[in-house]
Amino acid sequence: MPTTQQLQKQLDWEKKKTAFAWSKYYQEQEDRWATEHAQYTQLRQSATTDTSGLDPHLANLIKDLYEKAKIKVECPICLETIDDKETLFTGKCGHNYHKDCIQQWADMADTPAQGKKCPTCRKKY
Repeated sequence: MPTTQQLQKQLDWEKKKTAFAWSKYYQEQEDRWATEHAQYTQLRQSATTDTSGLDPHLANLIKDLYEKAKIKVECPICLETIDDKETLFTGKCGHNYHKDCIQQWADMADTPAQGKKCPTCRKKY
């Protein structure tokens, strides 16, 4: 029969294994999201609304679909919508900020190293 100490040790080991599994799962999800976001950003940048030479009805349909497909992105620092006209900062992790907001956040950081980390996920940007 195992002792209480042995059972506690086994329980601690199981907790560590579970924590590691969840950590790995979340990292895989974050990596998958970052890849999909990068693909989306690339597609969005390459998308065109040039409909010259098309039937006017089809051209209007394409323009409507393109406008509806635009996603509103909110800056997590100031909570304002990031317009296409404004300067956008996208970190290596894929999180988006107003360039001015992320600069102010970095300037207010306690240490220079802290100011170079994403405020959302704490990864280096």
